[in-house]
Amino acid sequence: MGLGILFLTLMGTEYLLEQLLEAAGLLSPLSNMLINITFGLLACLYNIFGFRIYCIQQAKSI
Repeated sequence: MGLGILFLTLMGTEYLLEQLLEAAGLLSPLSNMLINITFGLLACLYNIFGFRIYCIQQAKSI
């Protein structure tokens, strides 16, 4: 449940930021690239966190 909330927060924030910048006319290719890189790195950290939780759960079940 917690990972789902984190995922929705991460993706929702990226979507809202892009929509706000586009509505304001500030979404250039450079700013779009920076947003995608930033949220791509955050998504990578999210995956590492999820794998770590999986490893802890597997260790508890042994």
